[in-house]
Amino acid sequence: MKKSFEKVPLLMLLASLILAITSAAVRSYLTLTALDARYGVYEHGNILPDVYHILLAVALLALVIIAFVKAPKRAPDYTRPHSDLTIFASCICAFMLIADVFMALYYIVVNRTPLTTFDILELCFSVPAVLYFLGLVRSQTKRSTALALTSLFPTAWCAVCLIRIYFDNSVLQVSPNKIMGELALLSAMIYLLSESRAQLGTMKHKLYLAAATAAPVLLFTSAVPNLLFPNQISIGESDDFIRYAIEVALALFIWARLFAYAKRKQTNQ
Repeated sequence: MKKSFEKVPLLMLLASLILAITSAAVRSYLTLTALDARYGVYEHGNILPDVYHILLAVALLALVIIAFVKAPKRAPDYTRPHSDLTIFASCICAFMLIADVFMALYYIVVNRTPLTTFDILELCFSVPAVLYFLGLVRSQTKRSTALALTSLFPTAWCAVCLIRIYFDNSVLQVSPNKIMGELALLSAMIYLLSESRAQLGTMKHKLYLAAATAAPVLLFTSAVPNLLFPNQISIGESDDFIRYAIEVALALFIWARLFAYAKRKQTNQ
């Protein structure tokens, strides 16, 4: 028995990893050198942020186009191979969501603050989202209604976080950190909807490969600078350290799933 990989998905994974690390590093550098921390925007007249954003957009667009053109031809009910890496990544996502729930409840109890609508929705969606990621620990040779249903809740959780950021008036709408956070969560939603389609046996492989390549780049780019330099960049009420940690966990999860997707089924030699 021998495992092998399909060239295109594997190269797309490597390109996504390289672009994510490079983008996060450049954005961290710009945060330290070109950001006006009082308002959360880059200094007027500095062209480096514009150049960075244009190059990032072009690179992501190129990856998406390649994904749509070169995606492997597989059946809509294709099942990805199971591996220790996907199990580990699923458990990390579940653990971070559990930590988010406990931290939110602790903050509410200690500070005696009333629950907002966003808090209630986020807490309600977190629990079934945890069940989905834990459900992926089992072998995926057979689909289940429960797993297909719970697969919708990570998307719903991202949607709540996205809306919370959008309506956060404590930071300017043109804040690059705010816009990057919105784009990251939107891309995660697109990928997670592809996960749901996979659970239903209706996967669109072109869309899946495009989302699995681009989403982790945006998630990593959004989260890493906020985790490294929260005092300089996380100035909005919607900024949350745990949420950024979850974004990193989601990026790792997507890469792990893409790695499994790149594997061919075992064949006899």
